[in-house]
Amino acid sequence: MTNYFISLIFALVGILVLVFNKSLSEKLGVFYSHRFSMTFGKLANILGWDDPTRPFNKFLYRGFVIMAGIILLVFAVAAFFGTNFVGPSTQSTDSLLQQH
Repeated sequence: MTNYFISLIFALVGILVLVFNKSLSEKLGVFYSHRFSMTFGKLANILGWDDPTRPFNKFLYRGFVIMAGIILLVFAVAAFFGTNFVGPSTQSTDSLLQQH
């Protein structure tokens, strides 16, 4: 029962991330641009890392947010259907690997 609850949480969060990806990616862009400017200073300004409105930076942050949403949905599917158990990982007693 717990795995269904975890699956529901992952699915809801993943869907919300995908629905609100534009605003989340803009906030992430502002955060990272400030972080890059504080960490790298003038180099970040020269390379354009501190400008969240550049097309490449928008594309990068939007892609990161969408990827995070998809990963959460994959986690939801994995939690819902359980593990892919194919059998015990130990060797059987009559295995040639265990004979001396």
